[in-house]
Amino acid sequence: MKISFYGATREVGRSLFKIDESIALDCGIKLGKEIEFPAIDEKEIPSKILISHSHLDHIGNLVHLKKQRNIISTKPTRDLIPVLISDYSRIAGIEFQANNLMKNISIVEYNEKFKLNSYEIEFFNAGHILGSAMIKINDVLYTGDFNMRSSKILNPAFPVKAKTLVMESTYGGKEDIIPSLKQEFSKLANIINETIDRGGAVLIPSFAVGRAQEILIGLDSLMRSGVIRKVPIYIDGMIKKAMRIYRMNVIY
Repeated sequence: MKISFYGATREVGRSLFKIDESIALDCGIKLGKEIEFPAIDEKEIPSKILISHSHLDHIGNLVHLKKQRNIISTKPTRDLIPVLISDYSRIAGIEFQANNLMKNISIVEYNEKFKLNSYEIEFFNAGHILGSAMIKINDVLYTGDFNMRSSKILNPAFPVKAKTLVMESTYGGKEDIIPSLKQEFSKLANIINETIDRGGAVLIPSFAVGRAQEILIGLDSLMRSGVIRKVPIYIDGMIKKAMRIYRMNVIY
């Protein structure tokens, strides 16, 4: 098996890896002053693309493909893709019909093996965001983003054995020390109480998928326990759409 890398190597964004000439893993973009795309000609992208999760650095380039591919993902990822794709298309000023993309997405469940060409494939919970998956192709495991800690929403990544590991490492630097949720929510509670006590309003910008839900459930818990003052919480933008999809996929 030959694995080729066309993005997300020593950088964050534009994930696209190729297994032989048969399968692509993710198809993302890199956002910045200019949008960057995977370093591959479109005609060399295989007809089948396996998607690890719905963040734009893993799906954004699907918008730019002139020829549709067969896309495989979990159900929550399938449900979230049009929300993020439509928002990106609007901001980038691109004419794009999400319905055409959705017709080409097939759903797989976690821990269910299936055959694709000559490969045996299985998706496992990655613990990153709703629907996120680590993808095993024969004895190779591709993680995408993953999380080994329990969160207020998701179980940690499912333990998987493989001979070869292709691993996302956004926070994998020697200086990257991730504090516990308990520590961070304690800091947040202090800031919120201080702001409310002086008559202010707290604004929390957040990714609409994953982070927003974690913060909202954390704030609800802090209010119920009396750690922070009970005040109204308002949400706007894409978070509303994402919350509906989270509710529809509560079994995940």
